[in-house]
Amino acid sequence: MPGFSFRTNALDFCLFREWAGFLVDEGLLRRMRLPEIAACVLWEMTFYGCLGEDILTPRREVEESLREYREHPERCVPLLEAFEKEPDFTILRQVS
Repeated sequence: MPGFSFRTNALDFCLFREWAGFLVDEGLLRRMRLPEIAACVLWEMTFYGCLGEDILTPRREVEESLREYREHPERCVPLLEAFEKEPDFTILRQVS
């Protein structure tokens, strides 16, 4: 996954203290009140049910998967090819 970044591609894997440092677009500040923005941020921060440092476990899992992919890209297969071997994913075959 060239160009993948937790900061731009996966805000849900950021620690709460990292969220506190993100900038808010000035246009958004004109369109929404601060309590509404805060509510949206809190919703996103807790979407997966993780609180505080809990997010580190799934974040490490993603980091480990990315490391394995970069070190051994030959082990990877296209997603649809992987799904073809799974009988529960027949709907995906019909869509593709």
